[in-house]
Amino acid sequence: MGSRNHMGESFKSLIDWVNAANFDRLRIGISDALNSHNHSMNGSLNAKEDAVKEGDAWLAEHEKYLQKLTVPYEIYRWSDWYKHSFTQIEANKIKYEIAFRKNSIFREALLNDMDSFFSRKGMRLADMPFDVGQHSLNYLIEELAVYEEIFKDYPCTVIYPGKQLKCFECIRNGQIELSDSIHKTSYLRLNIHQDVSAQKVKAA
Repeated sequence: MGSRNHMGESFKSLIDWVNAANFDRLRIGISDALNSHNHSMNGSLNAKEDAVKEGDAWLAEHEKYLQKLTVPYEIYRWSDWYKHSFTQIEANKIKYEIAFRKNSIFREALLNDMDSFFSRKGMRLADMPFDVGQHSLNYLIEELAVYEEIFKDYPCTVIYPGKQLKCFECIRNGQIELSDSIHKTSYLRLNIHQDVSAQKVKAA
């Protein structure tokens, strides 16, 4: 939610790429409720509700692009994964919370990801209040816990328009053994470039 790589013309480019790549089917995952951690971080008293509304708005805004898909597709909201695997997701969260406390490699990876998040906003993790940092950590742990279940069904290459998170990377490359399903996936970064060929370029 909120990533420019998944909005407007960038999302249209992703749709065009999917159509051209000739996939058999497509699953679109909307991580709306996951973003409740960010809303809580920003002081929302109705973080979950705000996050779900954000997902509703994204769907409404991007329906015109989804209609251009030429392959069969399904849409999963974040809450759908909990309906499917609630008990296992909660167990996964506990596993990752324990690993954060006890495994220095995993802890360093998560702290790196958290610091990168705040750096993009011109801040530092070290300067954040404890509760703000905790929301950031909870976001990443929940993301790992849910994706562990997603990848059980679909061992795959993750193609994503952004950098790989360090916490996923250290599991994928075998530095730590926390999730067999994540370890079996690989990662490719998809870069989206603006086409300027039809635009006038003015000399400075």
